Amino acid sequence: MDDRRAWERDLLRFYLDRLHAAGGPALPFEDALRIYRQQLFSALAWWTGPLGQPPEAPKMQPKASSLEFIKRMTHAIDDLDALDSFGRC
Repeated sequence: MDDRRAWERDLLRFYLDRLHAAGGPALPFEDALRIYRQQLFSALAWWTGPLGQPPEAPKMQPKASSLEFIKRMTHAIDDLDALDSFGRC
């Protein structure tokens, strides 16, 4: 988690630069950061699903892996105030 906290903004800036250099759109950093914060909820939903599989179903991921990714995503959601990225109603 400390690595993500230390590097995520620099990595996002690097990704945006490389995306634009490869012919993609020039996205403003703040817009990309908002989208990044918002997508955490979709990622959380996808990683939570495997935990609810019936016992007889083939396992999509080991339980320990799912729990670790869920832990990391919930920390990121909290760190980045991701719920606030959707604006106020």
